[in-house]
Amino acid sequence: MFGGNAGIGQTVAASDAEIVVDGVTITSSTNLFTDAIPGVTFNALARSSSPVTLSITRDDSAVAKKAQTFVDAYNTFMTNNAGRYAKGGALEADGSILTMMNGLRSLLNNSGGSDANYKYLFQLGISVTKTGTLTFDSNTFKQALGSNPTAVSNVLADLMTSTGTGSFASVASGYQSSTGVVQSRTDGLNSRKTRLNDQIDQFNARLTRIEARYRNQFSKLDALMGTMQQTSAALTNALKTLPGFGS
Repeated sequence: MFGGNAGIGQTVAASDAEIVVDGVTITSSTNLFTDAIPGVTFNALARSSSPVTLSITRDDSAVAKKAQTFVDAYNTFMTNNAGRYAKGGALEADGSILTMMNGLRSLLNNSGGSDANYKYLFQLGISVTKTGTLTFDSNTFKQALGSNPTAVSNVLADLMTSTGTGSFASVASGYQSSTGVVQSRTDGLNSRKTRLNDQIDQFNARLTRIEARYRNQFSKLDALMGTMQQTSAALTNALKTLPGFGS
């Protein structure tokens, strides 16, 4: 609690962080700058009395790792669905599975960009094996990236991102849409499941009726057997009273 005539004084006024890049002044409400240089984020730690030179290089290993992630995801999809489609699989000989697999496989031969040396995935080190899976040669990929990064970027953009008209992303999105292969097949399986459940219910109801009929017949037969046994005993006793019976 403050008393008397003493006041609270502001010694340093708050202000935005400020940097100058190539003669252009850029400010930020924090010390973090994300838009000063495209694709670069940096944190201003202290005031500098002299110009600071930034050396920015491309991380080829990080880019190659993303390409490897794509290859791994593709192989996992193909391997898992090949097992489902095979004899004994959960979706044995299912046409929708084959459609998706062939659709994605066909994209591997599509071209991207305009550089003849780097238009296809195999030119970037991504090749198809005899089993239909992909292999990735990181050295070939990095060599292509170092030779013509723009061409490599164009191929990947055309074939792997949502901007490409024949890209993996757009094709996969089509498969998963409300009218796509996956939804259509799901609807078909659900409809078949409903029909099978109805048939099971009808069959169970029929079994219940048959069981009830047999139980009723058995009860009547059991009662008849009891009556016949009583009649037989009465006849036997009556015959015993006849002269000469049993002699």
